Amino acid sequence: MKISFNAEYKMLNIEFKNEVSTDSAELQPGLVADYCADGSLRGFEIETDIFKIPLDSLELENMPQLKNIKFG
Repeated sequence: MKISFNAEYKMLNIEFKNEVSTDSAELQPGLVADYCADGSLRGFEIETDIFKIPLDSLELENMPQLKNIKFG
């Protein structure tokens, strides 16, 4: 899983799978779901200005299988 922020477009991207997105659907203004070729959910694109998402902290809870964290 990868979480990234595109400052130019003020978009928070959450990727569940490292696969090519072949389809997408706007679930509501500012929230887009991306899908893989097999129809499974690849991730979300979220406009941070619309949802007022604070980007100054991140908290992870109950992540027993989390073995690798990269900051960059």
